[in-house]
Amino acid sequence: MAGFPALTDNHVRGPIVSALLAQGWDVLRAVDVFGERNDDEELLAWASKEGRVLVTCDKGLHRVAHRWLSEARPFPIEYIKPKP
Repeated sequence: MAGFPALTDNHVRGPIVSALLAQGWDVLRAVDVFGERNDDEELLAWASKEGRVLVTCDKGLHRVAHRWLSEARPFPIEYIKPKP
């Protein structure tokens, strides 16, 4: 297995997920785990509980992450900055 166990949210485009899978990464997509509608807080909590890094390019998830930091709650997250 390459990299780290990951959970991608619906903001990470399919070609990125496909490329990671092709390289042997252990990647789950949030849409496959939770369906089309999912909640940022729920994704972060599930990824943390399952030992997966949440991979996103969703700026809105920053609010949840900053709140968790202020509460000293550990979590793994990787933010991919989208191109303008």
